Amino acid sequence: AAAVIETPVANIPEIVLKVRDGFNSRKTLDKAFRTEQLRGLLRMMQECRDRIGQALKTDLDKCGMEIFMTECNHCEVEVGNAIKHLGQWMAPEGVTKGLVNMMNSVFVEPEPYGVVLVIAPWNYPFSLVVLPLIGAIAAGNACIIKPSELSVATSNLFCELIPQYLDQDCYSVISGGVDVSQAVLRE
Repeated sequence: AAAVIETPVANIPEIVLKVRDGFNSRKTLDKAFRTEQLRGLLRMMQECRDRIGQALKTDLDKCGMEIFMTECNHCEVEVGNAIKHLGQWMAPEGVTKGLVNMMNSVFVEPEPYGVVLVIAPWNYPFSLVVLPLIGAIAAGNACIIKPSELSVATSNLFCELIPQYLDQDCYSVISGGVDVSQAVLRE
């Protein structure tokens, strides 16, 4: 059996700092950048469908239809939905004016949190990485992804594919066991 690619615990602070710097560069605030990243994620799912299916078959012994229904299809639908509605989600939203601010422009403008962490479980190792990642990208956050070490083939595939399809300054995959999770949580 294959072993999970281990991110050295000593490298975690440097990885987190790189992703923070990527967010602080403010490029994730740009609609075009977010759209490009979402399209990259969709392209990854389309171009690597067979490899994703094989990894899920290896990890969970899921059949093709189950992989399509429970892991892949709704991820592709969600990323398409995010691309379609991104401008609307990013737009300032008007709010009711009170007597004090009647003469002012009053609105709420959505802003990203910063760097978010996605720690995925073993039982849906693809979709429970991709679905929160879609939301993080759409919201303008940078993201550190920690796939489950119990789903070795899927985790290793994320380690390989995410850097090929997403901006490496803003999106990073770490992998390994509990020690890696604890190290990233300390950051």
